[in-house]
Amino acid sequence: MTRQFSLAVLVCMVIASFFVAEYLQPPLSQAAYVTESIKIKDIQRKGRLIQIQGGGYLVKTFHLSEEIRPGDTINFRAKKIDVRDSTQKYYSESYSKYLLSQKIYYQTDPAEIKLIQRGRDLYTLRYHIREKLSAAIDSLYPKESAMIKAITYGDKSQMSKEQNQLFSITGTSHVLALSGFHVGILGVLINIALEQVSVKKRGLITLFILAIYAFLTGLRASILRATSFFVLYYLAFLKNKRYNLFASAALMASLLLMTNPYYIYDMGFVLSFAGVFSIACFYPLLKHLIAPYSLSQSKIVKMSLVTLAAQGFTLPLVAYYFGTVSLVSIPANLVIVPLISILMPLSIISLGLHMASFYIPLLYLMDMGLASVVKLIQRLVIKSAEVFAAVPYSHINLKLSQGKLMLLMTLLVGLYLIWEVKIIRENKYEPERGTKLIT
Repeated sequence: MTRQFSLAVLVCMVIASFFVAEYLQPPLSQAAYVTESIKIKDIQRKGRLIQIQGGGYLVKTFHLSEEIRPGDTINFRAKKIDVRDSTQKYYSESYSKYLLSQKIYYQTDPAEIKLIQRGRDLYTLRYHIREKLSAAIDSLYPKESAMIKAITYGDKSQMSKEQNQLFSITGTSHVLALSGFHVGILGVLINIALEQVSVKKRGLITLFILAIYAFLTGLRASILRATSFFVLYYLAFLKNKRYNLFASAALMASLLLMTNPYYIYDMGFVLSFAGVFSIACFYPLLKHLIAPYSLSQSKIVKMSLVTLAAQGFTLPLVAYYFGTVSLVSIPANLVIVPLISILMPLSIISLGLHMASFYIPLLYLMDMGLASVVKLIQRLVIKSAEVFAAVPYSHINLKLSQGKLMLLMTLLVGLYLIWEVKIIRENKYEPERGTKLIT
């Protein structure tokens, strides 16, 4: 599949997804009291609030008379409200669309929830694994547990508002939101551990572990995208084909939109793919511009270029979603990203040693030493974010409307296409074309 054809397919899928999400929705259901039984898919706790997902419902409660877990079947009687119902006090249109992207169609807050059947399935297993990981992290890192949970398996529920704002101001929020960055680190860690295994077997084992990790972290769009990229890259390697980043991203985005058109409203999905397309488009441009200079081969320069390239399509989206644009994003990323690249694998190794120490007691001492290193790096991450956030004019408030966003994105795409045509004609840059893996 060529670069141009994959882009055409993606554009068609984006248009079709908007059409389906906006004009082919079922009629709005009127609020009514119902008695319903659902099988629990996931449970999230945010302070005293307990949110239960299952059967297309988001069930909110502050009290449970008995312990429940994913896989169980519960019964309740309450008012069933369509998530698109604008009369709901705390629901905005964008949040309602996000819930639809998660296949949640109704919200309710029953006064009583009854457990009617215990269950045991993959969701139950995932819940137990998360609970064990959470307990281990709380034991090892009582003060640092919120960030460790966020970067290892995506649980940001314990991150304080101040911490989230700190990373938002510095343009480094992506280090807390599971994405290809985290999957890449995990993939590298697996490959180092399996260095003595043949490349083909190593790839299959890595793929298997990444699939488990994707399920454990909730099958989020950004994780599915990153895991799918590994599959395509591995296939390209096996077939001895060149890997086309742009075409791969377009293919995976199109496939995900086919399975769920409402992903177009999932902020994680949009920002994740925007970052990939931005790097695929603008990194070669920036690299071409600095090619005549001696510093062009510096690793720090290359990392800066990747960070700068990623801002191309994501910066307007960040302004649209959050109304804030960081002016210290590049230097902050150059410091914080390498620290997270060390912090995440060391945290995973530390958790592994902690669990193994129940069977091999001597590992406990090694784990305590490693945990001290993890705590130090975590403090360095927080301190670095605080320093960059304290810089005068570290960020500006800039809120883009939907119309301005579309205009700006169209302009960026247009400018890129003009540059690409110009370079091709001058034969100075040959974009990846022709039959590739994705090709």
